Amino acid sequence: MFLIVLESILKLCGRWLKINQKPWFFRLPYGNEKVYIVLNVTIDMKTKNKKNKNKLSNVKTAELKESYRTVLFLFFSYPDRKIGLNDLSEELGIAKTTAKTLVLKLVDEGFLKKEEVGKAWRISCNNDHFYNKTLKITYNLELIFLSKIIQDIYRKIPGTKAIILFGSYRWGDDNENSDIDIAVETLDNQDLRIIEFGKFNQFGYRKNIPINLHVFSRNKINLNLFANISNGIILDGFLEVHP
Repeated sequence: MFLIVLESILKLCGRWLKINQKPWFFRLPYGNEKVYIVLNVTIDMKTKNKKNKNKLSNVKTAELKESYRTVLFLFFSYPDRKIGLNDLSEELGIAKTTAKTLVLKLVDEGFLKKEEVGKAWRISCNNDHFYNKTLKITYNLELIFLSKIIQDIYRKIPGTKAIILFGSYRWGDDNENSDIDIAVETLDNQDLRIIEFGKFNQFGYRKNIPINLHVFSRNKINLNLFANISNGIILDGFLEVHP
């Protein structure tokens, strides 16, 4: 009798679910469990919720990585600066808890130094850390290539053969007071001349950075200066290094 009633109920439910286009399935009970029908839509909702949580987690991870980069870039721009946690959070526009997490991570990595003054933090950069010789140089190059300075040099310096970044920006020793030194080899036979080539209005977190062009011909340049230039990074063109 029970099975007949159950079958009738299932048929009615099946018709209703079919009419309303609700996928479903029936699970046989175990022991004294009650008979129930599970709608697949419920399972779909749970799956979607998991996917949404994963997406949210991915977004948070991406935001954390981007905030990590901004902390690095700030100290690349101001390697001699000491700053508190509140000021760091406010200047970068990130939550204080995020700033704290990232500072502690960078302290563990050895890039930052943290001094506790009472309950406050005084945060500074470890200028001897290898990030300043690797990631910072890449950062400097990225900012230069994203600007139009290479095109401007070709346009304003006739006979340009090679454009080379040298000096502090090449080695990652630069600070907020450093000028950008770029050597330009030309095909003429003139003596070395230094040209003030304007300023970078914005260079990362720095502003109004002077650019000096060291324009030279291969036959008329001091050998020590040329050795310094030849150890630079070629931004464009070809530099011949020969006795």
